[in-house]
Amino acid sequence: MTVQRLQLSWYNKEKALIPTEAGKYGYTWVNPSDPRYCETHTLVMGDYVQGTQTLKLDEFEYSKCADLEPQDDNLLILGESGDVLESLTRVPELAENYVGKVKLIYIDPPFNTAQTFASYEDNLEHSIWLTMMRDRLLRMKKLLAD
Repeated sequence: MTVQRLQLSWYNKEKALIPTEAGKYGYTWVNPSDPRYCETHTLVMGDYVQGTQTLKLDEFEYSKCADLEPQDDNLLILGESGDVLESLTRVPELAENYVGKVKLIYIDPPFNTAQTFASYEDNLEHSIWLTMMRDRLLRMKKLLAD
């Protein structure tokens, strides 16, 4: 019996996406060797925030800011998931601490519902959405521990 492999195929699958220049919402297709795709967007590390669980299970109290050195292994990064994942995998100082060592990654990507929300547009072409998700999944795979 021959085993057939399911493969996703979409427009410009072999290309990479970069944000549209001039600060507009959108993406531009480029070759993966394009220098604009290869550049790393570094993370700006802000204050670490600590907190404590309250008696109510659904509440968490945050302190204003904690020491700049984390006190445990948990890390919460707020930002564009593509840039964050890229920094954690490509910036040497971060990569040595995170590549192959992360237990859980949670991202909140657009679900491509074809709706417009107050803070973002969730109406991407399917090929753009698939490429965006592929790039994030490949970066997450590098970070995750076995």
